[in-house]
Amino acid sequence: YNKLGAEHYVQRRKKEGTLGNIKFVFNFDSFTWGPNVVAHSDDVELLDLVHELNAKHNKKGIVRNTRDGFWLDARPFRETGARAVSFNTEGNDIADFAWHRPLDIPELVTVEYVETFNLLMNDFIRRIDEL
Repeated sequence: YNKLGAEHYVQRRKKEGTLGNIKFVFNFDSFTWGPNVVAHSDDVELLDLVHELNAKHNKKGIVRNTRDGFWLDARPFRETGARAVSFNTEGNDIADFAWHRPLDIPELVTVEYVETFNLLMNDFIRRIDEL
């Protein structure tokens, strides 16, 4: 809630002296909102990898956004020096969607979006060692 977990984790890593060991920060947020993957980062290499893998798994396309990746829950990690990308999806008509409202229930999630996003992220995480 309100980044409290992320802030606590960063503070704990500071006290342990291990904050600088964090190399990547990936924020997976709301990947059931549509067929189009949105990758927020100012790291061109990470965005290129997302674009390449999205072409493999998701023929519907990708929206590239140049926010720095340290937004929402990832914001407390900005001081780590890590490379960051935040993900979500979009593309459904907002009229068909009930974000964070009582009708936002698992039965209304489009399974295809979840499956496509999970395949993409599985490959993405496996490939970051190459960067």
